[in-house]
Amino acid sequence: MMTQTAQINLEKALKDEIFARKVLEMQDLGDVQAAFKTKNVDLTIEEIQQIGDAVKKVAAKKQENPGAELSLDQLEEVAGGGITMTIICCVAAVMAVGMTVGGLLGISW
Repeated sequence: MMTQTAQINLEKALKDEIFARKVLEMQDLGDVQAAFKTKNVDLTIEEIQQIGDAVKKVAAKKQENPGAELSLDQLEEVAGGGITMTIICCVAAVMAVGMTVGGLLGISW
């Protein structure tokens, strides 16, 4: 479980468009983990994979219905129910940076 400070730092990091794009383009989980550490966010590889999986699922849902906004309930449903509110907020932050759905579906982690 993340501390509240870690959650805030994670959300801030992903709201930074340049940082979010850089991280989403990375291929190696270790590189992603190191990048987050520069923003004072210590994530496990498992947490990084959860974020990546959630982003891909949300992007796929958006691709099915491009004009629709996803509600918090829909984000939870897409994420499979086992994901924390922090990660849901992170997914929303990543989606807000304006990357194309195709770009989000193509992340490798």
